[in-house]
Amino acid sequence: MGIDWTALGVIVAAVIGLAGAVTAVIQARQANKAAKAANQASAQAVREAAEANRLADEANQIAKAARGVAERQLRLERDIVQYAWQFETDEMGFPVAITNHGPSTAFQVSIRVTVDERPALDLRQEKVPGFGQVTLDLATARDEHTRKVRDQPWDALSQMYPGINRRIPVTVRFRAWIDCVTADQSPRQQIIDHVARHHENEREIVRLPLKKT
Repeated sequence: MGIDWTALGVIVAAVIGLAGAVTAVIQARQANKAAKAANQASAQAVREAAEANRLADEANQIAKAARGVAERQLRLERDIVQYAWQFETDEMGFPVAITNHGPSTAFQVSIRVTVDERPALDLRQEKVPGFGQVTLDLATARDEHTRKVRDQPWDALSQMYPGINRRIPVTVRFRAWIDCVTADQSPRQQIIDHVARHHENEREIVRLPLKKT
């Protein structure tokens, strides 16, 4: 029985076709893997670029903040302006104003006053020129102090001698916190104190000298 060359040719062709199909499938899979790897690499590159941009932004912000600190420090070193704030009092020793005893203008001035450690005034003023004043309204504190002086018991001499009408002295303490900035925006703060002492003598409120300590 002879070889059927036609059938053999068909078989060979089928094998070759199958081999080609298998090769195509393998190549397609490899291409898909390569494409997937390329996409992953691209996505990673995008993430790394975004992270690099974020780090660059942070570095710029840090550098900007550092420059700001350096500039403020330089202003502070160059700014030699000093203020000498002082209470101004009336004849009874009660503060009526605070004076900027110096030639430099103070800006963004904030003044907080306490009387016997109790809040009495909280003032704001855009600026106070050199040798300028800020008026203090302490009428309420004055009235309270006056009542306290008149409510004191008589002192020892008054109790011994009926002709003497003098009460025990009362001391009142004032303190002010002054915050401001210079023309170059350098902050300044000063705390000032004042003490007054009074008693009632023959129904009059009299200012007394302070005791030496």
